[in-house]
Amino acid sequence: MTVITRVDLSGKVAWQRTYPGTGKPQSRLSAEGTLWVAYPHGDDRLLEGLLPDGSTGPTASPECRPDEEIGAFVLLDDGFVISWASASRLVRGERSRPTSAQEPRVARYTREGECLWSTPIVRGALSFPGVAEMGDRTGWEVRPRQPWVPEEIGVDHWEPLPVAADRIAASFTDTRGGIGRTFFLDLDRGEIVAATSPAPTGRKAIAGPARS
Repeated sequence: MTVITRVDLSGKVAWQRTYPGTGKPQSRLSAEGTLWVAYPHGDDRLLEGLLPDGSTGPTASPECRPDEEIGAFVLLDDGFVISWASASRLVRGERSRPTSAQEPRVARYTREGECLWSTPIVRGALSFPGVAEMGDRTGWEVRPRQPWVPEEIGVDHWEPLPVAADRIAASFTDTRGGIGRTFFLDLDRGEIVAATSPAPTGRKAIAGPARS
């Protein structure tokens, strides 16, 4: 679960709220002081605004599949941008365990949860110099790993969803191998305009066209 607590400058607890969670709580604070919290609610994923006094403010329920969850989200002046990734087993439940990883996607929404666009991210095969493997396929010898398609993919650990001007940089990573890519999307239309080559996860910022 996710527990949010407000304390005053003396350390006294003013209020506390508890939300269901998966060990990866997501929250963003707006300029107006509303704390937006993302959490699962049955087969839905909710974005709930928590007001400074601890009461519930506006809530959005963006449409999604039962087998995906909010990997990261960003507040815009008029809505949200969300990176969707395969949900954890805790969220999916045994009834919806997929036989293969779902492709992630990036979507933009109004503050009411209306989808303006949704763009699937085609991961493709990954490869990177220096990545090795050992097993039946290599005769139990350590050899350079051939290009592979990740079995499980999630948002990157560092800066998974920067937004600057009219560009979004959405980063997705092979959760088992740590190799991923950053996809640059147009904020208004959701089109993918560029992508980085596969590389180990690391700190990121939007530095210029097709560079992070």
